[in-house]
Amino acid sequence: AMLRRDDVDYVSIKLSAVASQLSMWGFETTVQRLVDKLTPLYEYAAIQPKKKFINLDMEEYRDLGLTILVFKKLLAKPELQNLEAGIVLQAYLPDAFEALKELTQFATERVANGGASIKVRIVKGANLAMEHVDAKWHGWEVSVDRDEKTGQVVTTVGMPQFPGLDKVLDTAEKMYSFVNSGIPKK
Repeated sequence: AMLRRDDVDYVSIKLSAVASQLSMWGFETTVQRLVDKLTPLYEYAAIQPKKKFINLDMEEYRDLGLTILVFKKLLAKPELQNLEAGIVLQAYLPDAFEALKELTQFATERVANGGASIKVRIVKGANLAMEHVDAKWHGWEVSVDRDEKTGQVVTTVGMPQFPGLDKVLDTAEKMYSFVNSGIPKK
C-alpha cells in the first residue's frame, strides 16, 4: 500500500511482516509462500514509470539463508529482470562474508544476462542484542566480533571485482570509516 503513494519511492520489507510463523521445517514451502506473497509488490515496482525501490531486510541469523533465497528467486523472475532492488546484510553474522559472495555471484550473473544490478545495504547488526539473548537462552557461546566481521564485509564491497554490486548505499562508506577507526590494532 505504501508503494502506491506518489511520494514514496523506497520501502523496506521484512519477511516476518509478510508471512507470520515462518517455518524452517518446511523450508521450500516457506520460500515459495514468501515469493508468492512478495511477487505482486515487486511486479508493481517494476512497471512504474517513476522508479520504486524495494529493500528486503535481513532479520536474525536463522533467517539469513531464507532471506537470500527469497530475494534471488524474486529477482530471477523474467518480469523482474530490469528491476533494481536491494537486500540488507547484517555484517556481524558469522556467514555474512559467504552471503556477500553468494549475492555477488548472483548479481554478476544477473548483470551479465542484461539484468539490473542489486544493492546490498550493509548494517552493523541491529539484531545483535536479540542474538545474544537467544544464545544465552540456549546456552550457546557468542563469539562474534561485530566490528571485525563488519570490516571484512565492508572492505570486500569496495573492491572493483564485484561489478554486480556497483551500487552500495552510503552506509558502507560510513561503516568503513567507523570500522577502520574503531578496531584496535593487534
